[in-house]
Order: sequence, then structure tokens, then C-alpha cells
Amino acid sequence: MRESFVIYTEWADQFELLNDSQRSALIMAIFAHQRAEPLPKMDATTSMAFSFMKNTLDRDFAKWQDTVEKRREAGKLGGRPKKQTKAKKAKGFSEKQTKAKKAVNENVNVNENVNVNELNKALDDFKKHRRQLKAPMTDRAFELMVGKLEKLSGGDERKKIAILNQSIENGWKGVFELKTDGFNNHTPRDRKMNELELKLLETN
Repeated sequence: MRESFVIYTEWADQFELLNDSQRSALIMAIFAHQRAEPLPKMDATTSMAFSFMKNTLDRDFAKWQDTVEKRREAGKLGGRPKKQTKAKKAKGFSEKQTKAKKAVNENVNVNENVNVNELNKALDDFKKHRRQLKAPMTDRAFELMVGKLEKLSGGDERKKIAILNQSIENGWKGVFELKTDGFNNHTPRDRKMNELELKLLETN
């Protein structure tokens, strides 16, 4: 277990979407993960934020382990350096494989960070959209919306963004299944029922 880890400034956007109780749970979840301890109980919104950060924490931990192993092999941590093996002598091909794998991993991490930032922006845009409709969301309403968004998207960040944008473009107060043909919009009755449900949640 490492004695320290990095917290990124870009995470501030995710903390801003949470209330004080959720922020506290998220911070404890981060420490629990780093200590390999059971995670605290979190709601859907906090769990989503933690999943984004967990990917980065795991990536950093893997890099740290790799650095420690390289130092150990070089004898920098004390002890006798390991003997060269035949596989080590024929390292030309393995180094190329390692570089290619590292490039793929870096591209995946970049894409994950882009998705996180885009999703946070979409969530923030949806909140602004609700305020423009004179129907600002309570913390509870936002939490329920995020849970519904998770179900509708199947956990796909790109689909979550598309669903949020769909609601903003159509002036909807809630989130609905993504329509790809442009014609299967919800009926007025469906939209009124969902708006009524949201209003009831906001009053609680």
C-alpha cells in the first residue's frame, strides 16, 4: 500500500455536483479504495463520481507498481540485481510490445477523461436548462434523475450525454429513452405525467 496518492484538480467539477453529505462519502470512498478496505455506502450520484476517479487511481497505482519493480530490478532498492535471462537478452521485441500496450492504455485513459469531462458538462447544462424552465432541481430530484439516466444508458457515458442533450434540445424536464429516428418522441400525455412526477419529487 502506498503512503500517498494524487488528487487531480479536474475532479473539482465532480465534487461541485454533490452536496456536503455526498462529498464526504466520496472522500471516504477514495481513501478506502487506496487502503484496499470496504467502500462506504454511496448513492447513485456519488457512486458515478467515484467510478470516474477510481479509473485514474487504478492507473496511477499500476504506474507506481511498475516503477517500483523497475527500481528493484536495477538494484536501487538494495539487494542483488536479478540475473539476466534469455528472455531479457531478447528484449527488443518485448520492448516494442510494451510500448504499443502503453500507447493503447494511454489512449484509453485519455478517452475516459474526455468522457468524464463531457458528462459533467452535460449534467451541468441540464441543471441550467431546468433553471431556465423555472423548474430548478432539488438534490433528491437530481439523484433520482442520475439513477434513471444510468438505467436508460446501461452505463454508457456517451449515451448518457446524448440522452441529456436530447432532453435539453426538446425542452423536456426529465430524461427519456434515446430516440435515434427523430420521430418517436414521447406523447404529450407521457411528458405531462413525467413532469408531474418531477414536481412531486421537488416538493418532498
